[in-house]
Amino acid sequence: MPQTRRTNDNATGRQLPLLIGLVVVLACVAAGAVALVAPARPTPSVLSLVIFTAAVVVANRVIVELRIRSSRQGYSWTDVVALVGLTLIPAPWVVLCVAVGVAVGKVTNPGASAQKALFGVAKDTLNAATAAGVVTAFGLVSNQHNPVFNPVALICAYLAVSVIDELTFLPVMALASQSSIRRLAAANWDVRLIGHLIRVSLVLLVWPSGPTAMIRCWPSSCRC
Repeated sequence: MPQTRRTNDNATGRQLPLLIGLVVVLACVAAGAVALVAPARPTPSVLSLVIFTAAVVVANRVIVELRIRSSRQGYSWTDVVALVGLTLIPAPWVVLCVAVGVAVGKVTNPGASAQKALFGVAKDTLNAATAAGVVTAFGLVSNQHNPVFNPVALICAYLAVSVIDELTFLPVMALASQSSIRRLAAANWDVRLIGHLIRVSLVLLVWPSGPTAMIRCWPSSCRC
């Protein structure tokens, strides 16, 4: 029994970096595709990018725990901030700021291992690039002064992000915990569903006042 466990641990130790490396590659490819396809102008001011990146750092570090009966699930708000950001600044800059912001959040978290931090940055970057691709396909153009509210585009972007997030998270977690993807997917499914509903509702319900409030803090100058 100990020998079998040691063999499984060795196999996991070899396979996990490869799986995380695959997520990193996918994130880089997706971010590159957004940079090539999505418009990057008008170029936001440096202060705009700093404010948005700081919002990503806070959203990534603040974990809200949803509890239903004995089930608990923690959520960060990085995806919500990214969706709002896509209506305010061009998609390639959103993806870049998400990558930088999550990286800063992970580096400043002493409890995160290098492997876990790398996976977190890659996963959130891939999520942001996915959302950027969807809103770009819908023709949603960012505007700091008069952002366009397209609920269909935002909902579709969130659904796409949710699917990609599950597809990247579950295999890595299953391998790390030596469990099955099906078992992890079935665990706390009701809590995860409610968490998704809360987050997408937050984007749709708070958006009309949220971006307006953010614009008041946002620098009005852009470099074209």
